[in-house]
Amino acid sequence: MKKAVVVLSGGMDSAVCTAYAKNKGYELYLMHLNYGQLTEKREEKAFNELADLYSAKDRLVLDVDFFKTIGGSSLIGDGEIPVDSSENEMKNRGVGELPSTYVPFRNGIIISLAVAWAEKLNAQKVFIGAIEADSSGYPDCREGFYGYLNKALQIGTKNGIEIETPLMELSKSDVVKLGQELGVPFELTWSCYQNEEKPCGKCESCILRAKGFKEAGIIDPLIK
Repeated sequence: MKKAVVVLSGGMDSAVCTAYAKNKGYELYLMHLNYGQLTEKREEKAFNELADLYSAKDRLVLDVDFFKTIGGSSLIGDGEIPVDSSENEMKNRGVGELPSTYVPFRNGIIISLAVAWAEKLNAQKVFIGAIEADSSGYPDCREGFYGYLNKALQIGTKNGIEIETPLMELSKSDVVKLGQELGVPFELTWSCYQNEEKPCGKCESCILRAKGFKEAGIIDPLIK
């Protein structure tokens, strides 16, 4: 059977990406990173519930202190998480201007770890739910970044492991619609940057999630 390592944060996008890989016939090996994020416990809970649901062949939870050590992101307590950002404000950020929630090269490091596990497993692919079109603009979520990574992996891995980003060009509403088609249990996912009890509704991740559900015409099961 085809094997794939899927990076699963427990959020909406990564859950849809997991369902997509499952639907493509891959045996799932799911990886999650605890890097000191404020909602670490809630995200790990979402990861484990989704891993159970999708009958993961194996799961890997990594605890990494590196990001806490270097700092540089409000997601790990280095500064305040911005709230009440408007969609306009997100679109009108200057070139190279990033929200304080950006974690330096996080996806690059996560992908490196996932590729190493995939090599050990003799897996063919690594899936990650990165999105460029309708997101916070993190540079390690851009299509070009993964294009160059794939070129490097053809040389730097024994079997030429490929990274697949099936959501890259989708809008948030498209992600919600795809998730509904694939039967993703959105009630198990977690997107909020601030709270672990219920979504704050004010951080950028909550705003983007709400936008996706609203434009898809679907009610978010986490919002009651």
